[in-house]
This record gives sequence, structure tokens and C-alpha cells, in this order.
Amino acid sequence: MALYLGLDSSTQGLKALLVDPARGAIVASCAVNYGADLPEFGCPGGVLAHPDPLVKHADPLLWVAALDMLLGRMRAAGMPLDEVEAIGGSGQQHGSVYLNERFFGIVADLRPGAD
Repeated sequence: MALYLGLDSSTQGLKALLVDPARGAIVASCAVNYGADLPEFGCPGGVLAHPDPLVKHADPLLWVAALDMLLGRMRAAGMPLDEVEAIGGSGQQHGSVYLNERFFGIVADLRPGAD
């Protein structure tokens, strides 16, 4: 069975749907709420406190931790992630992520098979 994994990163959390396109059915869903599930980042509403109410920042490591937690929960629930053939994602439409010169080195050192 070929499955598709859809990820949606919003201001408050990360959500996933596992879809079977052949049956047109949602196989499973899972979510992580940034404030409730990852309080160590200090982002109860998905953003860091700032004196200027018009400035909204979030720690990108929060998003990485949320993805790791989400996939861990899906695996622990027995969701057939080994049958995923495509991944689609959507993200915060009003956000920007700025990368520094260390980005490419970090990505080059990723180990896809590691836990």
C-alpha cells in the first residue's frame, strides 16, 4: 500500500495526516502542540515573548523538536511510516526562516537512518 504523509506547520503546532490515495481515505492523524508538548521552548502560543507586540519570533529548533516528536508518536502508535511514498508540507504563510553559513554543513551531516 502506498501512503502519503501531509504535514502542516502552523503557529501553534504541527499536524500530520497519513493518507491512502488509492482508497481516498485518511489512515491516521497526529499532532504536536508547541505550548503543551514542548514547554521548554517558552512559546506557549507558538511565539517567543517580545516587547514589541508586532514582532513575532519562534525558535526554529522548536519546529525540529516538534517534527521529531510527531514522527516518534506516529511510530509508537504503529503507523506504517515505511509505506510512505511521498511527503507534502505546508507552513506558516506569513513567516520567514533565515539560515546562516552553518546550515549546509549541518544538513550534510544528517543521518537518515539514525533514531
